[in-house]
Order: sequence, then C-alpha cells, then structure tokens
Amino acid sequence: MEQCVREGRELPKAIKNAPVLLRGLELFLVAFHRLDTCRTASFGGIGSISWMTIMEYCDRIGITDQAQRDDIEYHINELDSAYREWAEAKRKSK
Repeated sequence: MEQCVREGRELPKAIKNAPVLLRGLELFLVAFHRLDTCRTASFGGIGSISWMTIMEYCDRIGITDQAQRDDIEYHINELDSAYREWAEAKRKSK
C-alpha cells in the first residue's frame, strides 16, 4: 500500500475493494485464518472446519464463556461456508 502511494499507483483491487471490518470482528477473522489450516482436503474439494477443532481453538486461546464460544462457532461456520462456496466456484471455472 505504501509503495503504491509513494509511486502514485492505484491500489490493487483486493485492497481497494476490501470490506471494512467492524471493531471486535477481528477475533473471528483471525480464528478463521488459523483454523483454515486444520481442514481436510480431498479430490472432490475442501472439507469444512470441524466443531471439535473450533472448540479446541477456544480452549487454546482461553475462551471459556459459552456465549462467546457459540459466537465463535457461528461466525467460523459462516465464514467457512462462504469460503467453501467460493473455492468450489473457482474450481469449477478452471
């Protein structure tokens, strides 16, 4: 970004069109990126992030409040579903 500004170039689309993340939601985005490495893969596509993996992550980072664990589970599942749909569409377009 800084290089683009220094050189007077336009920002890449991925940065220019990036969504604004509301305060507090970074917890879910960071968790998703970390848990994305734990999914299974096969020739038919990518698998989902398991409930057990999400709960183990909560244990690891010290989240014990059940409401917050439920929130993390919900948001990870939503992000995971959207990501798998995107990955499947990208796979089919090749």
